[in-house]
Amino acid sequence: QQQFLVPRAGLRLWGVDAAHASLPQAAAVSDDAKSFAADLVQPYCGANTGTEAVRWMSAAEGDATHVASLALVPLRRSSADPVFGLLALGSPDPTRYSADMATDFLARLGEVAGAALSRLLPPPATSIRAAPCSTSCLRAGRRSAANRLQKRCGRSNRSIPSPRVC
Repeated sequence: QQQFLVPRAGLRLWGVDAAHASLPQAAAVSDDAKSFAADLVQPYCGANTGTEAVRWMSAAEGDATHVASLALVPLRRSSADPVFGLLALGSPDPTRYSADMATDFLARLGEVAGAALSRLLPPPATSIRAAPCSTSCLRAGRRSAANRLQKRCGRSNRSIPSPRVC
């Protein structure tokens, strides 16, 4: 807050691992706020319309009525993953966060914060049954087989035919 001169800030995370569920940042979030965050493809900047996120700031910072403009930054593990949190930045200056401002820095801040905070989530689900190898895995296997043959035969990889892949 001090380095970026952000007067108010709030953070909420949902779906955190049970070991971190007691953190203040893991407090309950309404389905409406989660839905709003999930719909954000880029950070929201604009006037304070009384969104739930303003109350997150007031819990730590005092009176939320002094938030005239805010930025809401969605948090994800990666760009392809669902939103698991929301970073809220507020200011008493009504022009600090406006709809016409560039959001590149805020988006990058969300990427970095999302990557760092994703360690508080349960590990991603993995399949127990073995999945078929990907194309890159098969290529690596062909290279390994070709390298073994090269060592035995003393030939270059180009003269060794690649095994057929279904």
